[in-house]
Amino acid sequence: MATLGSRTIRVALSTRDDYGVNNGGTTLRAIAGQPAYAELFADSRFSTYLLTVYSADDLRNSWSDGYSQAEQDAGRDEVSALGAYLLKTYENKKFIILNWEGDNALSAFPSSDTTAWDGYVKWATARVNGVADARAAVPAATSRISSGLEFNAVRRLDTGAACDTAANKCVISYVAPRVDADYYSYSSWQSLGADAGRLTRDLSTAYDLVAAARPAVTHANFLVGEFGAARDISGECKAASQVSAAVVALESWGASYGIFWQAYDNDPAGGLYDGFGAYRRDRSISLSGQTLKNLYATGTPTVPPATCASINAGGVVNGKTFKAVIHPGDVISIFGSNFSASGNIVWIKQGAKIYQVRAGSSWWHESASQINATLPAGVVAGRNLNVYVTRSDGRASNGQLIDVTPR
Repeated sequence: MATLGSRTIRVALSTRDDYGVNNGGTTLRAIAGQPAYAELFADSRFSTYLLTVYSADDLRNSWSDGYSQAEQDAGRDEVSALGAYLLKTYENKKFIILNWEGDNALSAFPSSDTTAWDGYVKWATARVNGVADARAAVPAATSRISSGLEFNAVRRLDTGAACDTAANKCVISYVAPRVDADYYSYSSWQSLGADAGRLTRDLSTAYDLVAAARPAVTHANFLVGEFGAARDISGECKAASQVSAAVVALESWGASYGIFWQAYDNDPAGGLYDGFGAYRRDRSISLSGQTLKNLYATGTPTVPPATCASINAGGVVNGKTFKAVIHPGDVISIFGSNFSASGNIVWIKQGAKIYQVRAGSSWWHESASQINATLPAGVVAGRNLNVYVTRSDGRASNGQLIDVTPR
């Protein structure tokens, strides 16, 4: 990310040890002192760090049964110790302490469960107070530390109903107005891809809900904690355009930060799509990554000129019958446009498994408008296999979902 030109980065700092670098550290303060974090925080190329922070107690959702005073004190002290350490250790840096997607955390608890919802308010408040304690403990620090509360819904995740404080509670409507955070972070997947104005409208909705209780809050107290687009959904060219549009939207609205998800593609996971990275799994730069590089270099998220392949709607069929009924081991025909004359790769994702089919495989054929490929032996009957194509230059087409039926 530093090579792209970013001076801001978001990482997890948690006893769950997402990166395998904690070396047995069990407190947030101890984990922050481990070599991997120390190297990152000392890196002169970065000035701002958004930290998704969870202690062992936080990971147990200890707020769900009400969050006792003793738990509040312990959580506050844990964040305070982390914050004071960061302020004492580093100069001229900014740290923002965040949770991750509060509406997901509360999705298992109905609006009627006031114990859990009020417990979450207490939990978030304890973290805000811990950040304030850290600032008070190191008043001469040249670094700054701020608190943040992340939400991921402006409409109920389950019903789509407008967020309120009664029957349709959301973090932004019920928790955020009660928590005096420095920043409110929107993980904005609910607002992406629908239409060009959705993100700014939804940010305004979120702002209005908080400002009604905290009139001193401005747009600058909001940030977009996650935005992005998967190449293996819409294709690489369209994904980069969506990323560019999101950057323009959040900047024009006045959010202080926008965090692109993600640095590089995940290894294949259980979902349908993995291609969100600024860098691909092989660490080659994606078109979205190049768009961000243009942003950092020029101030404008210009999508570089590129040709991307496109699979037609319903364009993945049985290669013999040319119908949508496909069985394990069948040859599939993929119809579309702008495939390479040679050097294409067909990708087939089923659950957490991903397969490549290319020249040299059985019944292979490729041209600018049609590719024939045999389903690998590991592909079994099932629904919603994602099929997409990368050209010889690595650019990804849009994905098509197919069903594989038993013979």
